[in-house]
Amino acid sequence: MKMRKILLGSLSAAAFAMGTTIAQAAAVSIDDLAESLSLLVDQPTTQTTPGNPPPGGGSPIDITTPTPSNGISDIVYNPALESLSFTFANQIAWGSDSYFYRYFSEPGGGLSDLLVVRGLAGTTPDLVTFVSDPGQLTGNIATDGPPVLGSATPVDEGTILETGDWQLGFNTGPDQYYVQSDVVEPAPATIAVLGVGLLGVVLARRKRG
Repeated sequence: MKMRKILLGSLSAAAFAMGTTIAQAAAVSIDDLAESLSLLVDQPTTQTTPGNPPPGGGSPIDITTPTPSNGISDIVYNPALESLSFTFANQIAWGSDSYFYRYFSEPGGGLSDLLVVRGLAGTTPDLVTFVSDPGQLTGNIATDGPPVLGSATPVDEGTILETGDWQLGFNTGPDQYYVQSDVVEPAPATIAVLGVGLLGVVLARRKRG
């Protein structure tokens, strides 16, 4: 079973409109193509234009030795579960609590990844949660994601297909959040079912022989 987790925040549904051509203050990139997570932040306090710098660039954050840097703090990393949580000090104190989530669907069908962005009213830190579990995601934010906190109301930003390339998961206006992820191996439960099936075939052949 693969699972990854991360924490962030935002302002309004309009601020999340994809392709918005306003200036950005940071590009936060979450790379999960391999069996371990990496986290990068570009220009955390500098105004940039969309796409510059590109996702995946910038200064890497050492998630194995949690030291606050590049606006990232409160890092919790579990390599066994491929889980990662952090707080990102984005550039705007949001006017109200917000809680947005987007699913990434695996290429073979089904839900694979969940990216949650949580903004806290009157503060700049964003709580970001990224979860990947091809065997158990249900499409229900209450069971797949972190619990709803305070007065924030969950808003579903839709589902997009994983491609293995960098994809813009969220555009909050002051910050862009990119995800690079792809599910390429079957879940352990699927492997177990296949193993039992193959064993049955072998035993049936031996009986006939």
